[in-house]
Amino acid sequence: MVRIVPHRHCTMCGKAVEPDETLCSEECTKSFNASQKRQKILFYGFIVLMIILIILSFGGKA
Repeated sequence: MVRIVPHRHCTMCGKAVEPDETLCSEECTKSFNASQKRQKILFYGFIVLMIILIILSFGGKA
């Protein structure tokens, strides 16, 4: 019978890592941080866009 060592997979590339880790290398860590920053910018940009659209939609009804 084959015994599989407890492990997880890297969030970015899918390689096997220790059970208490989420990323396998410095390169994956940099990619993950850049991805998180990009997602945060998109999220806040979307919120600002929605606020602008709401303000513009009520602008003509005053």
